[in-house]
Amino acid sequence: MSTNEGQTLPMFVNEGTPQGSPLLMLMDGHAMVHRAFRAISAQGPLTVSTTGEDTSGVVGFANTFLRALQDWKPAYCAIAFDLSAPTFRHVRFEEYKAQRPSMPAELRPQFGRVKQLMAGFGVPIFECEGFEADDIIGTLARQAEEQGIDTVILTGDRDTFQLITPKVRVDLSSSIQNRTVYDEAELESRYSGLTAAQQPDFKSLLGDTSDNIPGVPGVGEKRAIELLTEFHDLEGIYANLDQIKRPSTKKALEENRDRAFENRFLMTIDRNSPVELDPDTSKFGEYDRAAVVDLLNELEMFNVINRLPPSVAGGMVALDAPAVVQQREPAGDYQAVQTEDQLEALIAALEESGSFSFDTETTGLDPMRVDLVGLSFSVEPGRAWYVPVGHKEGEQLPLETVLARIRPLMESTE
Repeated sequence: MSTNEGQTLPMFVNEGTPQGSPLLMLMDGHAMVHRAFRAISAQGPLTVSTTGEDTSGVVGFANTFLRALQDWKPAYCAIAFDLSAPTFRHVRFEEYKAQRPSMPAELRPQFGRVKQLMAGFGVPIFECEGFEADDIIGTLARQAEEQGIDTVILTGDRDTFQLITPKVRVDLSSSIQNRTVYDEAELESRYSGLTAAQQPDFKSLLGDTSDNIPGVPGVGEKRAIELLTEFHDLEGIYANLDQIKRPSTKKALEENRDRAFENRFLMTIDRNSPVELDPDTSKFGEYDRAAVVDLLNELEMFNVINRLPPSVAGGMVALDAPAVVQQREPAGDYQAVQTEDQLEALIAALEESGSFSFDTETTGLDPMRVDLVGLSFSVEPGRAWYVPVGHKEGEQLPLETVLARIRPLMESTE
């Protein structure tokens, strides 16, 4: 099932999952932060005005996290990260991921910020030397299923498709705007009947350029599906090479037998990594709101604060009516413009300054699909105004009134 940013997933919220079980939301921290950073940076990086710290990945991750809380209403949450140390896959195959460029310097600190955010929410953070985040997620999902807990995996990585079961689904983000929830039926529909159990065999034939794993030459997605539909797995394919009629395919398989089986080893998620799911510490609901608000204020993620869920002990969250939070007063002269007198004072200050900067707050990142929420103006560091025009609550001027006064100033050539 596909959805765009902002739409809910009524089939899968935890006010009764399909199995009627409590829901664990597992997050692939590295995949989510990387994807958010790339997507937002492509449109212009987001930075803290006072320090210049890049927050593109943190903002994108926070938006995805809060949206997922609203859509899924999990009873439990956990997040997994990769470590920089080699894994068992690097030991087996030295060239594993060797082609990947170094992480951008501005991205690296953002993983620490996301971990700070998760710590404030009380979400357990899992890292395990020698294993990747996917292995941790696979292990936790298996343990959850054994305890009667349903799981949804938030990621941008299709490697986790092999983890799908009747009680495990994957919420895959292919871009900021688009998501698809994969259960068994959706997966088999996408891959012409191939099951989750066949995903490692499927990928072993194709290879994975992002991980520097070469596939079997000449075997693309369509041919791989045909082979696995007929012979089920690698063992079946190689036991029936004489039945493969296309000479080039048969030759490629014969010459790359070891590579195909090695690929499957590298691409199979280890569901027995040394981590343990504790439902008590993973329970989501009550969290340190003050710590979260302080961090968001520090990173100038003010629009995220009003979307925070209430802190509720021992239960699932409901985001329909978030509690009002007390924001820390930032240093400097920052004013909200909510009346015509305040608007006139802003216009006068902007005209007097001779030059100023401005920014917009919108409901999303796609300029063709968003609505305007507010306008920000600054004439110097520490002196700024915010003009709300699209908030659901609070005093604000009509957009038409604001534009009528702002337009002459913005169109002026003086």
